[in-house]
Amino acid sequence: MSLECATTFAAAFVRCKEKPQTLIVNSCGFSGASAEKMAGLLSLNRGLTRLDMAANDLSGEAEKTLIKALEQNKKVLRVDLRRTHISDETQAKVNELLERNKNLLGQETEPSDEIPPLYLNEPEYLIWEYNPNNPDHIPGRYPERVREV
Repeated sequence: MSLECATTFAAAFVRCKEKPQTLIVNSCGFSGASAEKMAGLLSLNRGLTRLDMAANDLSGEAEKTLIKALEQNKKVLRVDLRRTHISDETQAKVNELLERNKNLLGQETEPSDEIPPLYLNEPEYLIWEYNPNNPDHIPGRYPERVREV
């Protein structure tokens, strides 16, 4: 899957009003920048509890983005990473973060400092994030914002 396609898909997934709990994108041909874009979805979509990315190439920078996204997202409970070429170290860290999330079930969690609550529902903020004309943007890295309140 191309970076442009992954960017457009991610934009639609994050903007949708009904937040899906499961996303299955196994064997979609993600690699390199498109894999990093899809892994970063976890940092923005707070409704997702299960992600199946099996049989895509998540090696390299996508591994780091996946870990950063899972550190921020305390809702996801299952991530299928079979045949994704990730290291054993990354798999162990993913398992640790998923176990943390399972232990947090039913508890109130604080909003992430990375996504200030004031801006969470501002469509123009998310549109900037996933503008198809901005394929270089990686989810979870936000532009500087000045509070207007």
